[in-house]
Parts: sequence; structure tokens; C-alpha cells
Amino acid sequence: MKGISSFNSEKNSVILSKEFFESEPVLAAAAKFTLDYYVSIQPMGDNEFEVVIQAKPGIEVSVNIIKEFCNELIDAQVRHDLQQQFGKIREMIVEQAFYPLEKK
Repeated sequence: MKGISSFNSEKNSVILSKEFFESEPVLAAAAKFTLDYYVSIQPMGDNEFEVVIQAKPGIEVSVNIIKEFCNELIDAQVRHDLQQQFGKIREMIVEQAFYPLEKK
């Protein structure tokens, strides 16, 4: 099973497996591109969705835009997975670090 099953550089689209990528990281990755691009995310059946990236007026399309999106998506998914796995530990460390000191 592949996480990225189709890559179309002419259409600037990619088809992603829902088994590999959760919606929250996909949206986080897409948000990083919305300044210069229109990003569309469409479901494709029960197990996949398609992401299409189109340049806004006055912006040239980078030939590597889909590759850049995929890298950002992988980063977002890894951050999401780490938060799921170690979020409680992080919260405990932050809580301890900012715990008020007792007066002596």
C-alpha cells in the first residue's frame, strides 16, 4: 500500500492514501501554500483524496510545487504522529518547567 499513489505534474495534483495521511496534517500542509496557490482537496472514494494546486494570478507555478507539497505533508504527518505519541510527555515537561517555585 502506498501513501502517494499518483503524481501528476501537468495537473499539479497528487492522490493520497487516507491510511497514510490524516486530514489534519493534509490541511496543515495545504495551508502553507495558500498565499500563492489555490489548493483543492477532494475525496476520491473511501480510501483516497486528491490535492490539486493551482497558482493564483500573477504567480508562476513552480515545476516542483507538488514535490514541495509532498515534503511539507510528510513533515506535517510526522509532527502529528509525534504529538499523538509523545504529547503527554511534552505537556508534563512544560508544566514542570513553569511550575511556580516554593518560597523558602
